[in-house]
This record gives sequence, C-alpha cells and structure tokens, in this order.
Amino acid sequence: MWPKRSTLAIFLVGTNKKGVMMTIKHSSFFKAILQLTIGSAIGQLITLAASPVITRVYSVEDMGKATLVITIIAIFGPVINGKYDYAIVSTEETAAVSSLLAVGAEVMVLLTALVGVGLWGINTVFPAIFSGVGNTVYYTLPLLLSIGVTNLLTAFNNRQKGYQLMSQVYIKRIFFQNFFSILLGSLKFGGGGMLLAQLIGNLVGLGKQSRLLRQKKHEYGCIKKRDMWQVLKKYRTFPLYTLPAALVSSLSYSILNFFISDLFGLYILGIYSLTYRILGMPLMLISNNISKVFFKEAADEFAQTVGYLQALKKATFLLVAAAIPMVLILVFFSPILFALVFGEKWRLAGEYAQILAPMFGIRLIVSALMPAFIVKKKQHLELFFQSLFLVGSITCFFITRIFHLSINEFLIFFSVWNSLVYGAIYIYLLISGRKK
Repeated sequence: MWPKRSTLAIFLVGTNKKGVMMTIKHSSFFKAILQLTIGSAIGQLITLAASPVITRVYSVEDMGKATLVITIIAIFGPVINGKYDYAIVSTEETAAVSSLLAVGAEVMVLLTALVGVGLWGINTVFPAIFSGVGNTVYYTLPLLLSIGVTNLLTAFNNRQKGYQLMSQVYIKRIFFQNFFSILLGSLKFGGGGMLLAQLIGNLVGLGKQSRLLRQKKHEYGCIKKRDMWQVLKKYRTFPLYTLPAALVSSLSYSILNFFISDLFGLYILGIYSLTYRILGMPLMLISNNISKVFFKEAADEFAQTVGYLQALKKATFLLVAAAIPMVLILVFFSPILFALVFGEKWRLAGEYAQILAPMFGIRLIVSALMPAFIVKKKQHLELFFQSLFLVGSITCFFITRIFHLSINEFLIFFSVWNSLVYGAIYIYLLISGRKK
C-alpha cells in the first residue's frame, strides 16, 4: 500500500512542504499511469498474439467489410453520451455525478436511435453505400449502446481513481474479444464474426466495470428530474463544443476508411485496416492511459493554480519517451515485421505503416493532452483545431481524385498535414498551461 498523503505530510513536518507535496503528486501520477499501462500492455500483448491467427482466419475482404462498420462505431462511439461522461471526471460537485450519469445514459439512447434511423435511411435510399456490408451494418446499434455504458463507467472509475479496476476490465474485455474473433473466424462467420466478437467482449466487461458504482450506489442512487435538467444546462458546453470537437476528430480519421474504399477498393482498405490497427496499439497502450491520468491531474492543478503546466510536462516526458522508439522501429522494420508476423500478403500494410509512423508518433503525444482544452474551458478552440484535421482529410481525398494519386501519395499528404496541425495544438497547450 502507498502511504496516504496526510500521513506523509505529518511525518515530514519541518521539511520543505512544497517539495514533499510535489513528490507525493509525482508518485501518485506515475503510479496511476503504471497501473493503467500494465493492464493495457497485457491487453495489447493478447491482441498481438491473436492477430497472426486472425489475419489467417479472415480474408482481407472480410477485414475490409468489418472495418467499414467499425468506422461508423469509431465516429459515434466517443460522443454517444453527448460528452457528459467527461463532465463526470471534471466536475467539482459530487452531488452532480449521479445526474450526469443519468443524463449521459439518456443521451446515449437518443443518439443511438438517431444513428439507427440514419443508417436505415441511407441503406434504403442509397443501398450501394453499404452493398458490400449488407445488414451487418446494424451491428452498429448494440455496439454503440455497449460503448456508451462503458464510457460512463470509465468516467466514474476515473473520478474515483479506480485505475486498477480499469486495467482489469480492459484485460478481460480484450481477451474475450480476441477469443471470439478467432472462434467465429474459424467457423467462417466472416466480417460479422469480428463485430459479434467486439460486442461480446464489451458486454462481458460491464459487470466488473460497474463494481465501484454499485459499491457507492447509496451515495449516487438518488436522481431527480429537476437535478438532471440543471446539469443538462450547466454542463451544456460539453455537447455544444466538446461533442462537435470529438466528432470532428473521430470523423477526420474514420472518414479516411470510406475515402480509401472509394478511391482504391475494399482490398486496399482491408490492408490499410491492419496498418491502422497496429499503429493504434501504442495509442491504446500509452496515450489513452496517460490521457486519463493527465485529465484528472491537470484538473486538480488548475483548480489550485489556474494552470496545468506541471501535469503537461510530466505527461509530455513519458509520451516522448514512448513515441521515439516506436517511430524508429516502424520506419525501419515494419514491412519485414508485418510479413513475418501476419503473413506475406500483409507486407504492404507494413509499407503503409512506414509512411504513417512519424505522424502517429506525434499523435500519440498530443492526443493524450487534448483534455487540457476541457480543463481550460476552451472547447471552442478544440473544435477549431479538430476541424483542421477534417479539412485535411477532405482536401486529401479531392486532390487524390483529381490528380489520380497513388495510395502512398495519399497517405503522405494526409500524414504531413496532420503532423503540422498536431504541432500547432501542442504549442497552444504549452502556452495556455502557464499559471495566470
């Protein structure tokens, strides 16, 4: 067990109080990240061990079909709660948490229904768009609901600093997702099997993930409609600014899958999907976990000093230390590694990884720090920066269409643009984080 802050403070009376408290905060910060990172590392090792089997039991086309559906989930999953899940972490009012949970759940149901109506309308009026996927596209709805519940529980556990529980849930979820992916792929379920495995994994993890909330239900059990309406209005900046910013962010990357499918075909999309999946592993392993802890630490620091520079520096140090070796390995060895691990037909995915690796390294660093916009209550600026990513993706699509660029040239253009935008974001966050 780690000593409580109050015990250490009493024991060290007469020493430099500021230095002592800073040391305690540092140790708490790194301990939280370590707990989350260990869980993510185990989960990513499971995924990495399962991937060579998955790439052999599913065809490239199967992975391309599943990727189109997962793309829809990636667009709407992060915003399915109206971003009220972020308010759960950052609010200073404990009494508002139960109402925020309820509001987030109701918004989740409403937005999922709207997505369902939209998919039905597109499938009816423009059937060619999902012709390669068919009714599999409707897996989106139960998956969005499961992700919405997961978002709320993750936010609550983050508020309670239940990082060990979060790690355990992640490992359990990843294990079942990969297990059923292999099982259903072996049974020739096709792309639908990959989606069903995702849903099973999400549902399996919910019971354990809700443990902290169930333990504290006496504190958060009383929910009144009047209180829900009050938090709906008080935290309206989350759906008004944070939601559009997150939607634009996910859209700027996810829409790329539709562009690649349209420009180069389903086979190239299937190849690219493995590239994106592998490059995304460090984001899941490192960036997302550091981001959770940074969000909480930055919010606490801002409440005391009206700045978050110390939390930013600590997070940046860890992120840069992780990004540099990742980028170097991928740039020099990814084609060989992809062919060796996943099979020769996936060597092309390694070539795509070489192109995208530097940009993903920068993304790993900066994306973890994006909650600083919420801490600073500058969500409108986050929306502006995120819009630049979407502008880049759309511009890249039209330039490729007009000038008949190759897939490699398409990815280079996309990578350079996004790297420049991420650089501008980090400079702003660094300046903005100073104490006023």
